[in-house]
Amino acid sequence: MPNIQVLDPHVADLIAAGEVVERPASVVKELMENAIDAGADALTVEIQHGGMSLIRVTDNGCGIAAAEAETAFLRHATSKLRTEYDLEAIGTLGFRGEALAAISAVSRIELLTRTAEEDLGAALSLEGGAVVHREEAGCPQGTTMVVRDLFYNTPARLKFLKKDAAEGAACFAMVQRVALSHPEVSVKFLRDGKQELLTPGDGQVQSALYAVLGRDMALGFTPVKGSGEDMSVSGFVSLPTCCRGTRGYQHFFVNGRYVKSRTMMAALEEAYANQKMVGKFPGCVLHAICNVDTSRLRAVAEELGVPHTYTDFAAMCADPELDGIVIVSPSFLHVEQIKIAMEHGKHVFCEKPLGTNVAQCKEAEKVVEAHPELVFQLGFMRRFDPSYAEAKRRVDAGEIGKVVLVRSCTQDPRSTIESTLKFLPHSGGQFLDMCVHDLDLIRWFTGSNIRNVWAIGGVFEFDLCRELHDTDNAAAMVQCENGAMGFLFANRTHAAGCNVETEIVGTHGTLRIAPVGARNLLQVVDEHGARQEYYPDFMSRWHTAFLAEMQAFTDHIRTGTHPADLTVYDGTAVSEAAYRCKESFETGKMLPIR
Repeated sequence: MPNIQVLDPHVADLIAAGEVVERPASVVKELMENAIDAGADALTVEIQHGGMSLIRVTDNGCGIAAAEAETAFLRHATSKLRTEYDLEAIGTLGFRGEALAAISAVSRIELLTRTAEEDLGAALSLEGGAVVHREEAGCPQGTTMVVRDLFYNTPARLKFLKKDAAEGAACFAMVQRVALSHPEVSVKFLRDGKQELLTPGDGQVQSALYAVLGRDMALGFTPVKGSGEDMSVSGFVSLPTCCRGTRGYQHFFVNGRYVKSRTMMAALEEAYANQKMVGKFPGCVLHAICNVDTSRLRAVAEELGVPHTYTDFAAMCADPELDGIVIVSPSFLHVEQIKIAMEHGKHVFCEKPLGTNVAQCKEAEKVVEAHPELVFQLGFMRRFDPSYAEAKRRVDAGEIGKVVLVRSCTQDPRSTIESTLKFLPHSGGQFLDMCVHDLDLIRWFTGSNIRNVWAIGGVFEFDLCRELHDTDNAAAMVQCENGAMGFLFANRTHAAGCNVETEIVGTHGTLRIAPVGARNLLQVVDEHGARQEYYPDFMSRWHTAFLAEMQAFTDHIRTGTHPADLTVYDGTAVSEAAYRCKESFETGKMLPIR
């Protein structure tokens, strides 16, 4: 059996580059978006041999400070993001800090850049991600990025590329999309020395449309505009007589980004029903802007009989009629919202996890400690489930002796995977978002904090998890301070429904809560075999537990008492264990809880 070893950083960078740079068009896209983010109102894209031998992007944006030129090519280096809080308010096209590092890893790069504040700019040359030359240089404000010999050091990737004409066409299509999405930017495109596109950059979509599609085609488009409380749409659609035999002329943009959406295509084509020839498709250039979903807010309020609605969290907390706040927002917002709520004198119930890192949890502790008069309760609802509550009663009564092992298996239903994937980038990852429940059970049943963790996992189905350095199937072994052990497994794609199984092994007996996901104890035997029916979703399985924990929260507010457990410190302990599990998964090492 071959030995497992950590890859050389250079090899790892080459593999990672493949996630960002698939073909020359990927490079064009990333460099153009960087130029627009830099405030450029004019940019030029030049390619040779389909972009394989040369891609040059020149802009008149803000430029890169000479001292930061090399840093720009490091992984996860970006000027557009500072903390996870910024993810909720991204106003740029690029923000991950991966593009330049990935491009430089598989090409030879020349950079020429200068900011308005500097008299001299910086000239930089890199090969395979390594700087080979650097000097001061006189140049206009802005940035010129030259990418040569794409994939020269990864010949295997060259086999998957098409001929120069096809790759060049893909680059041109990418330039056209950027030009249509940003009519305020003048875009020039040259292929093998020949100019093929020039947009005026006057801010008019119609002008960009004329430049991209040509006069004759553009004359077959008519302006459209519409708006609602949640979205506005404007742009151009083709007349029924100008429909074409391909969907290649359909361009949809949401908040300045090109999107390919079957739903949007179907909606567009439905509008042309009985107005176009069979086999013909309408063209469009449509821009949409999404705002706060006030209509959904009103619908939910009406359904539940809620008298007051808000679109601003601080304004809600300032309402004197409210006694308590229930925080069920994305995980990275929890601590800040706890602070705002308690500063307004509100009792707080916060869903797990307390925060997405230990520093956030410690900050939450300080906030709660500063307001001892207010109730704070953490949302680990499994403790309120009748089966788990009964198991805890028996453990505390000593019926199974000293707890030796807690084994927990958590599986969310596959039917909810679409919404899960949308939430994934904001969740903190599988260990922090999902496994915290299992880690809490281990602490709860053993009556001990966790000392060591060893976590493993893999990406078996969803590439998004790999992009986020996360896993879609996770497992961990833990050792508690009192010597008790724990094992957990979690995934998000259980075919039958919501399934949670827990086993508590003691020195004198064992308690099993399994399968917890079963709707009842009825076993169905038919032509499909013998089976148990599961709760179809997460909410229906834990309905009773959610109601019980909310009842406990309101009872504490009414009586002026505080929860004996489920405190902010429990949240910190579990989050710290979960975060170390994530680190263990990434490093492959057993790690102590600090």
